[in-house]
Amino acid sequence: MIEDTGRGGINPEVRKTSLDYPHIKTHTIGGFTTNPFDDVDDINVWHCCWKSFKKIGFVTYIDPETGLPDELQVDESYKVTGNELNVEWTWIIEVWEGYRVGEDLYIGI
Repeated sequence: MIEDTGRGGINPEVRKTSLDYPHIKTHTIGGFTTNPFDDVDDINVWHCCWKSFKKIGFVTYIDPETGLPDELQVDESYKVTGNELNVEWTWIIEVWEGYRVGEDLYIGI
């Protein structure tokens, strides 16, 4: 999708590996008219934002250095050991953003 010829002194390998996705020019066509940017050589770019849920836990335990209760935030892979005072699970909202370029290139997620 990027030509292998250098332009403006930029090494093509650097351009290929840099994810400079905020500078990708995209166009929005309003209405149901013909797309003036539609061409067989064009590459479609989609931008998407979405929300999902993530399970997290709050583990209350006795800090061995101070002897006082302390709390630690853990992800859903945390295994209860039995040494905890309390484990409280909840769901939080995560906000995501990303781009799809062509049919199978995903960047900025």
